[in-house]
Amino acid sequence: MIPRSIFHLIHRPDSLDTGASLLGDSLVVKLSALTRASLVRIQVPQPLFPDSPVISPLRNKAGNTMTDHLTFENLTGLALGDTVIPDIARLRISVFRDWPYLYDGSIEYEDWYLRTLMQADGHVVVVCYAGDQIVGAATGAPLASQHPEFRKPFEDAGHNPADWFYCAESVLLPEWRGQGAGHRFFDEREAHAQKLGFSRSAFCAVQRPDTHPMRPTDYAPLDAFWKKRGYQPRPDLTTSFSWKDIAETTETPKPMQFWTREDL
Repeated sequence: MIPRSIFHLIHRPDSLDTGASLLGDSLVVKLSALTRASLVRIQVPQPLFPDSPVISPLRNKAGNTMTDHLTFENLTGLALGDTVIPDIARLRISVFRDWPYLYDGSIEYEDWYLRTLMQADGHVVVVCYAGDQIVGAATGAPLASQHPEFRKPFEDAGHNPADWFYCAESVLLPEWRGQGAGHRFFDEREAHAQKLGFSRSAFCAVQRPDTHPMRPTDYAPLDAFWKKRGYQPRPDLTTSFSWKDIAETTETPKPMQFWTREDL
């Protein structure tokens, strides 16, 4: 039985060093404590960014690389199992209810979405641990394996989706922020993309008007963090994805904009 202790996070981008989205990287999370017994441990390289504060020679008792008391594992295929995917599905329901996604979804859809993502050739889930507890996770897969809504903007702009790696969700408990885990999530996904032969990476973020009535007064976007990672906003690469907001009675299309990096 997987323990179900839940940790609730408050979205404070000013103190957050993660990157994220349904389609990008900037979230609030609830994470269940998971055991690691069934997970395959994979050694991962040190971060690619020399100014990241996460580099550390420490190792835990299992011999995995430690980053300021955090350890990271890259999981694929059967290593994900039926423990990680359902928990991440529950996380997404909680995460995306907050600004800027305001998502009122279902466990059934999220389970299907994640299983579709993780069945793609070349997918990866970067899991972050503090001791034996999962405190964060980030996902990625080749763009060509993603929904048509994500591929079509690239095709329309003359890009081949097969040339791009797509960075999806990134979530982290607040007490472990500020130690470079957000950079590490990008480092590991980008290193994974490089091993697959990709030199280009992208993610997608929802666009909400500054005048939206549910926008928090202290909200600060993660643009500066993403730019530090080498990503640039692409007004020429936009799409829409439909979901039901928490204040809506039916699904409506939401505008999305891609950010890209072409020099992995």
